[in-house]
Amino acid sequence: MKWPKPFLQKIVFELRYAQGHRYLDRCGETLIEIEDRVPGWVPQEVTPSSGALIHLEEEILFNFNSYKLDAVQEDPKDTKAFREQVALLADIVCRNLGITSFIRTGVRLIFLYPATSMEDAEEMVRRSNVATPSPRLLQVCGSVLHAQKHIFIFQDGNVGRRIEIGSLRREEGRLAPQLLAVEPRNLPKGQREALIRKLQETKRYSEDPRFSLQVDIDNYEYDPETFSVPSFVEKHEEFARNELLELLRSGQ
Repeated sequence: MKWPKPFLQKIVFELRYAQGHRYLDRCGETLIEIEDRVPGWVPQEVTPSSGALIHLEEEILFNFNSYKLDAVQEDPKDTKAFREQVALLADIVCRNLGITSFIRTGVRLIFLYPATSMEDAEEMVRRSNVATPSPRLLQVCGSVLHAQKHIFIFQDGNVGRRIEIGSLRREEGRLAPQLLAVEPRNLPKGQREALIRKLQETKRYSEDPRFSLQVDIDNYEYDPETFSVPSFVEKHEEFARNELLELLRSGQ
């Protein structure tokens, strides 16, 4: 069996922090600074519980509140823009809210191996050889193992990983609902044109379901004294691509 080329379907970054109580007082100031200093970001709904922005060109969603900030991007060509943009916004949020103590930082990477059917996806799960059911289990439960999913959680001090491997069938939404909800006429001229181009270029849903092997890797660290968004994301992306995915393909 020849393994298909994997692609990164989603990346999520999250930073949890302590003493973010200034959110209620400084949310608006933070949004204005982001608009002024980091082109491309458009504020979304702002409430007492959270503030949200979206980057129209890169389709990155960013949220922050009194206890955490997070960002998500689907189907990125690479993670360069994500790393750079999130680093800029995280710096502004932490400075405006006076954040100096961090509880948890994490990055989640979801890779897909395309398949022509669920059977092909399940075959990749079996060939990855990450876990083999015992002969006794097959004897007791049935000789034919139709599907399987595996979850592994590794912990080494304050650093951990949660890895989930299994087949997937989905109807893929190409544009995030938050992007579709943006009214072009309410945007500044440059941002308005960017959104119109994006809506014209991209279909809302793919026509056919997609089958795949999904590898979901959540990397995290508790109580980091310092952190760098670009280096943190890059380090764990390199682990995923060069270590874990290679291991799955080798079946060892």
